[in-house]
Amino acid sequence: MQQVSGVPPTESLFGSFGKKQFENVPKNDSVSSIAAAPYFANAAFLPDYRHIFTAKAKTMLKTLLKPVALLTLMLGAALPASAETLHYNVVEFSESASVELLRDTMTVNLRVHEEGRSRETVSGNFVKKLNNVTRKASAAPFKSELLHRSASPRYEYDSKGKRTQTGWEEQAVVQVESKNFEALNKLVAESRSDADLESLTFKVSKQNRQDALDEVSQAALARFKDRAAALAKAMGFRNYKIVRLNFGQIGSRPIDSGTPVMMRAAKAAAVSDEAAAPVPEHTSPGTEEVSITVRGTIQM
Repeated sequence: MQQVSGVPPTESLFGSFGKKQFENVPKNDSVSSIAAAPYFANAAFLPDYRHIFTAKAKTMLKTLLKPVALLTLMLGAALPASAETLHYNVVEFSESASVELLRDTMTVNLRVHEEGRSRETVSGNFVKKLNNVTRKASAAPFKSELLHRSASPRYEYDSKGKRTQTGWEEQAVVQVESKNFEALNKLVAESRSDADLESLTFKVSKQNRQDALDEVSQAALARFKDRAAALAKAMGFRNYKIVRLNFGQIGSRPIDSGTPVMMRAAKAAAVSDEAAAPVPEHTSPGTEEVSITVRGTIQM
């Protein structure tokens, strides 16, 4: 077939595949020849779309490659951090520091109790006692709090298991706290007619505990730095850098539990209401140890 001037070859227009398809058309097949003839007759007027398809392909390729390029850039930026992973000249150790503190706060629980057959009488006497205790505990240098208060009937059971109400009782627990041991011991003694001493404990005040934690933290850090420098020197290095540091195991344990010693408590019953109330002559609050452990990793 003679090529018409200005018409691209069959291979250029359809590709090698198209050329082979048309070359395979039987020459003695009149139907196929007739069907293909109009197409080739108009082939001279068909434009060359190769540049259009090539431009679109390039645009699509650029669009698809943009996320890949971005991901590659991100991975490349992350490589230095991974490259700095420490696997050599690394030492991990811990240092501790502790301080012994005197328990400077005394806490007592005073139990106010009243019982009887008449509810009105019991309630009146109870409120009078409670007011006396809370009035004294509200003064300086005390800090007081009502922990518990209850009122309930009393019952008795006969041989047949029948329950009969026989009276009424009311009770309350007032907690009093102070750093002035002498004043608090005196309060306990003066309140003996209105309340019973239910418990007595000692503790380190919040402010003193915080100050102690700051002190032992600095001491533990100083020990950590000193040991790190000594280890680096022993291994032949001039300096080191701290890779990781962790404050952990903040502890507190009693060293001496402490017990109040009331020297004249046995004489309390012999003292009249008009006389001065007996006062404990000595109180041993005990001590407590506050500690902290610093764990860290260094590289030399």
